[in-house]
This record gives sequence, structure tokens and C-alpha cells, in this order.
Amino acid sequence: MRARILAVLLVALAALLAPVGSASAATPLTATLTCDEATGTISARLSGAALTMVKGTPVIVDFTVVAGSSVTTGGTSAQDPDLGKRLASVPTTIGSDWTVNVNGYTKAWNPAAYSFFTETVRVTFRTADGTQQYTGYRDGTCTYDTRTHLTLTCDPSTNTFAARLEGQNFTPGQQLKVEYYNTPVSQDTADSLRWTTSAYLAAQQNFTAADNGSWVNTAYTQTVSPHYYLSYDVRAEVKEQTTNRIVARATAYCLYTAP
Repeated sequence: MRARILAVLLVALAALLAPVGSASAATPLTATLTCDEATGTISARLSGAALTMVKGTPVIVDFTVVAGSSVTTGGTSAQDPDLGKRLASVPTTIGSDWTVNVNGYTKAWNPAAYSFFTETVRVTFRTADGTQQYTGYRDGTCTYDTRTHLTLTCDPSTNTFAARLEGQNFTPGQQLKVEYYNTPVSQDTADSLRWTTSAYLAAQQNFTAADNGSWVNTAYTQTVSPHYYLSYDVRAEVKEQTTNRIVARATAYCLYTAP
């Protein structure tokens, strides 16, 4: 079993322009959601520098569940019952160095009941009186998955990249589809800029679980051109074809070439 904490930095509706000086080296504002197997809890928090805010401003920090699904150990999938709910609203004040450090919600969670679980929290700001919403948000996701494994192979000798996703203990004959999202970091030559690309849909495919509930998918392969530096960070999401509900998720990273 493995629990994975994914902290996602997402800018919406406004660009983040860091003030000059010491703030430029500040820790980015990050929403974190933790599925803790040891304590049987899920907890959300926001921390880092809110560089688009005014120092000393009192605000309300809202924590809302915007995505989530699960599969029980018996194979039943379901939507997160807290989907769409605002689970915490925490008053705080933007620090003198723009720092925000806020604990959101904590709730009970029983990992032994699930073969898969994922939840995404969205963190937003309102004015202290609660009447106005600030633009921008941060998302944090945690995923617990006992059934899938993703392997990436980056082979400079053959100029190829390949993903292999394996699943077990699914419902026999279950109609599924997989989506692969890639976040590459690339640099063509030693004197060129290094680019980080936003996650994009790189491949997708429908497939069916075998009679024993297992499957292997290799839909994402790519021929890669020579680079000075190139890495891939891939997320694979498996969904039910009938409900479009996520029932598996796995991530993997590989370094194709580096100086």
C-alpha cells in the first residue's frame, strides 16, 4: 500500500508577480492535502508566501473539496461524499513577509476500507467580512492506491520514452479508460533556456480488465529528439467508462538526459 501526497500549485485568473527583494526567494504558496495511513486522518493546510496579497491584510481562508472518488476493498466505486462542501473557513492575517500558515480541516479516514481513494481540496481567500472573493486559488490532492503501478523508461540510446501501467484486483471485464498527463522539463542546448511545460494530456485509451481482474497498458510511447536536458513527470489516471469516475492513479518520473 502506498499513500501519495501531491501538492499542486495552480494559478487561476491572475498571474503571480513576486515583489522584488527578499520576497522573490519566498516559499511558494502551497495547498497540501495528506491522507495519513498511520493516524487514519485526512488533513488540509495552506502555507507559504501570498505574494499577490497586501501585508497585514486580515482574510478568511476557505477549504473546499472540489474532486474525489474511491473504490472499496470489495470493488465498489463512489464519489467523495464531501464533494462540493466547504469543510473549513479559517480567519488569518497575511504576515509582514507575506507568509500564510493555516491548518484547514482534519477528518477521520479508514484506509483499510479502500483499495483506492483520492481527494482534492481547493483553497481560496475572502475578505475578513466574508463578502468578497479574492482571485486565484491553490489545489492540493492526496491519493491512496493499492492496485496500480506506473513505470517509465527513458532510453537515450534508442531515443524512446515509454510508460507501462499495470493494474490488479479490478472487477473482471471492467470497462476502463486511461489518460496519461506529462509535465516535461526540457533544454535544447547548453546555452538555451530550460522550460517547464504545464501538464498536458499525452495519450489516452479504452481497455478492459482481464477475467482475473488484471491489466497492462502501454498506450503512451514517444520518440524523443536529442536534448541537453530532458525529464518527464507523468501522471496516469484510470477511469470507469460508464461513470468517468477516477478509480486508479499512479505517477512516475524519469530523466532522459542531463549534463
